[in-house]
Amino acid sequence: MAGIAAAHRLQSSASSHFSLTILEASDRIGGRICSRELGGETVELGATWIHGIDGNPIFEIASRIGAMDGADQPWEQQDGFLHDELVRTEGGEDMEDSIVGRVADFFNDLLHEMKDERNFRALPYRSVGDFLRSRFRSFLADQQSAAQSADRPWGDVELQQAEAIFRNKEHMERLITAADSLSDLDMAGYQEYTEFNGEHRTVAKGYSTVVRELSRVLPDGAIQFRKKVKRIRWNQEVPTSLYPVTIFCEDGSMEQADHVILTVSLGVLKLAAKVTVSEKKERGVVNAANDALTDTGFFDPPLPEWKLDPIAKLGFGVVNKVFAETEPANGTVHKALRFIFKPENEEQERETLAATASAGGCSPLLRKSHHIYPINKKSHVLVTWITGREALLSESQTEDDLVKEVTGTLETFSPYPVVGIIQFLHQPLNLRTAFCNCCLLERRHTGDTTRPSTVLTLPVFVKQVGCFSTMH
Repeated sequence: MAGIAAAHRLQSSASSHFSLTILEASDRIGGRICSRELGGETVELGATWIHGIDGNPIFEIASRIGAMDGADQPWEQQDGFLHDELVRTEGGEDMEDSIVGRVADFFNDLLHEMKDERNFRALPYRSVGDFLRSRFRSFLADQQSAAQSADRPWGDVELQQAEAIFRNKEHMERLITAADSLSDLDMAGYQEYTEFNGEHRTVAKGYSTVVRELSRVLPDGAIQFRKKVKRIRWNQEVPTSLYPVTIFCEDGSMEQADHVILTVSLGVLKLAAKVTVSEKKERGVVNAANDALTDTGFFDPPLPEWKLDPIAKLGFGVVNKVFAETEPANGTVHKALRFIFKPENEEQERETLAATASAGGCSPLLRKSHHIYPINKKSHVLVTWITGREALLSESQTEDDLVKEVTGTLETFSPYPVVGIIQFLHQPLNLRTAFCNCCLLERRHTGDTTRPSTVLTLPVFVKQVGCFSTMH
């Protein structure tokens, strides 16, 4: 989206002043925006929501071309967020509504508190996870005291239920922020992201229609597909051509340009920007955040330190979606199902994931998922989201393993009306280009990461993509 949007702006504003070329690594445009069909319905493999429609340029484009309504087939989340859900434990027990509501409301209040800038300076916490867990301990103490005063039970059962609901809400926040652990998510960075006002919507005719609309202004042949860039030679002291930038592709082709706009994900950029410690020492600069980096030779010469610093300081995570087309039992309409798993030691979970990954077995990928739900009220296509280590591991699983994982998980939460999976869709767009970025505690440092506007005279510009949460 970022690359096509930049090309659209340039072509629309000043096409007579330059010749425009887009090098696309894959065989399609759109990056993590990828609409597909499953079971006669439109699903989004990547970006799904327009988060706030008031003043949102994505919504304005989709509305102008008639993509928001009038689709020929059902689409993902056409009914908005589904609120009719089952909150169920392993073993098939439904959670008590009163405790679910109390814990969920408390968790949501904490999120609002963190977003309130008036409270930020007074919060003595570095990570989102530390803040949430500290406040939750106080909440449990208050609940126990209130129960004793009202002469109602609050024992181990109620405590475990509250803990399970809170953990489930944490998993939802991990998904939203693309964090493997909320303890890694920086409190300051959490406040840096805002959404547009207004309701959240999905695109009836598919998110990809927006990308195609932006590309319509581009001249024929402007986009070259399957062009994976392996090196950018820039800022040459002794130019070998009339142009200051040379782009080398993996297929052996070469392009030359006056200016290059690089629109890759943060995951790709981190790999491309790495330099050796010895090289940094020669320049007299060693930053602890980059000490372990190795040379890739993508940028020739390497990027200056003031560009490398913000690349290193930002963190990123991965989120994948898994779709399953099912046969509903006796025409039963599916409800959303929230997973309330039994607590496990985090270290044991990681050891289990590592062991099953090395053995090539089926692993508990969904134990940190928040829920599974139909893509609309009447759909028999289910979707769930996987985040962090589990998401990475899911990309190495076979379709059969993933089917076993989903069906096995649903069986532990029975009764849930699913009679067999008849089609499965899990297609990571790319291990590194599907990353969404988030601010991680260990990657965040103090100090200026910007430079005056005079740096725009450089021939290479980097445009970061995949930031939450303008769109997911």
